[in-house]
Amino acid sequence: MIDLTEKAKRGRVYLDGAFGSRLIAMGLSSNRAEEYNITKPRLVADLHRSYVDIGCDVIYTNTFGCNSLRYGEKTDMLIKAGVDIARAQAVGKGVAVAYSCGPLESMMAPYGNLSFEQVYEIYCNQALTAQTAGVDLVVIETMTDLLMLKAAILAFKENTSLPIWCSMSFDQSGRTFNGCSVAAFALTAQGIGADAIGLNCGLGPQAMCDNVAELIRCAHVPVFVKPNAGLPVLCGGVTHYDTDPFQFAQSMAKIAALGVSALGGCCGTDDIYIARMMEATRHLPVKEFSNNLDAVCSAVKVVEFNRHIVVGERLNPTGKPLLKQALTNGDNEYVRSLCREQIENGADVLDVNVGMSGIDEAAVLTHVISDLQSAISVPVQIDTSRRSALSEALRAYAGVPIINSVNAEQSSLDTVLPLAAKYGAYVVALCLDERGIPHTADGRIALARRIIDAAAKHGIPKEKLLIDALTMAVSVGEDNAVITLSVVKRLAQMGVKTVLGLSNVSFGLPKRSIVNATFYAMALEAGLTAAIVNPSTKPDIDPVARKMLEGGDSQCRAYIDYAAGLREAPVIHKRDRTLSDCVVSGLKRRG
Repeated sequence: MIDLTEKAKRGRVYLDGAFGSRLIAMGLSSNRAEEYNITKPRLVADLHRSYVDIGCDVIYTNTFGCNSLRYGEKTDMLIKAGVDIARAQAVGKGVAVAYSCGPLESMMAPYGNLSFEQVYEIYCNQALTAQTAGVDLVVIETMTDLLMLKAAILAFKENTSLPIWCSMSFDQSGRTFNGCSVAAFALTAQGIGADAIGLNCGLGPQAMCDNVAELIRCAHVPVFVKPNAGLPVLCGGVTHYDTDPFQFAQSMAKIAALGVSALGGCCGTDDIYIARMMEATRHLPVKEFSNNLDAVCSAVKVVEFNRHIVVGERLNPTGKPLLKQALTNGDNEYVRSLCREQIENGADVLDVNVGMSGIDEAAVLTHVISDLQSAISVPVQIDTSRRSALSEALRAYAGVPIINSVNAEQSSLDTVLPLAAKYGAYVVALCLDERGIPHTADGRIALARRIIDAAAKHGIPKEKLLIDALTMAVSVGEDNAVITLSVVKRLAQMGVKTVLGLSNVSFGLPKRSIVNATFYAMALEAGLTAAIVNPSTKPDIDPVARKMLEGGDSQCRAYIDYAAGLREAPVIHKRDRTLSDCVVSGLKRRG
């Protein structure tokens, strides 16, 4: 078996060109091209051989649309026949055979009727057949739905030992039809174990250059590119492409100069295009990319940890009877409204917690996560203590989420870290263990180090951990804020991300918003990376509250007296919004 991934790290790899558009040029239909594996095997072999003869390192099997939705019981037979034909042309010539796996024609929920598990099972069947048939690698190509891509990658990863390369098709703005970005694709695919990532179809090489550069910015695995021969043009009833082989080769040289390891062609290209491309790019060096973009993402929005991050905390049923009712009744709109309101107030990430009695937490959490993906743009923080709920929600999420949370207790490490590693998630890590929360900064730092070491054993770098120094109420311990802030500062000096749930600091005190805002500002001074907070809370120092938080106010007496003399500020509740406010924000007016 040829290890194409390793080969791509050392030197340039040449992929084949188009298949379907060549059939069309011959006057044949490409609609069910996979049937030619049985009805026209010699034709299929000739097309493969044309690429082998010019020196391609990889040929793709004629199986792009081979799935059970299209072919039913014939699927396995067509896949095996397609692999056998390609293998016969490649054997003894040092050419690898890649199983070509395309998207399903039916769409996934919420845009269509297919569930994640249904899509996963369809790709599982292909994975098992491809492995048995004897291919060298799998190329999941021309995808536009990030969640469908995730289902396909997991199906092949969990059911085969094959290397997995995957590519998506983007428009010139760097988006798919449902808004997926190049960076979100790269982060997600690499996070769940893709061995190489790429772009194919949709655009010609010149128009694809910016998207290639963005993909490289995010890549720490080999990158491959298979553009079209420009745009299709209908002339005299015949489809041509507006980029000739010479122009294609010159544009591909620009892409190769970026260090891209593997090059080929998609619609409109043939063996002449690929041969010209090879001539124009052989002398250009390959780069091994190691660009670990430090970010979480949804399918449509990437949030980089190059600034302070706000995690909205309000999607939590504790003390919220309306939210409890909505979760029980499956009221998606009310849940969405809480999320949109937090985003309007500046939330970069939303904590999603549905933990309450009387529900199936795994089912409800997965449903909420799935629904929110079609309604909000920001990434999520999956907040649950149940392993089954966490596993199912991670699986159903299109993007790179944060897990809330793990702690230093061995059972917690053994439960959460393997899931974080499998799905490429970031993790909130609490400085506590089975003995509780240490009363000293040194004790909490020791637990943070234990979690960092345990994560490393699972292949999770410290950059993917957000250590929570734990916020304790200053009303029950004068030094509680001081200890927490000391831990935040020391972790920041160690180059470790930090996160705090801020509002606990004010528990039991009047005018809690003043204390929260002051503590927030002090935490930022100490180097806080992210805050789990009501997004309407903004950092703002109040001198009296600061003195209390610094431990200079015995039993908080001065602050309590000070707060008693303050007037309440008017509060505008969501129910006070005008109808126009609700229309603009997409909310239903609730009485």
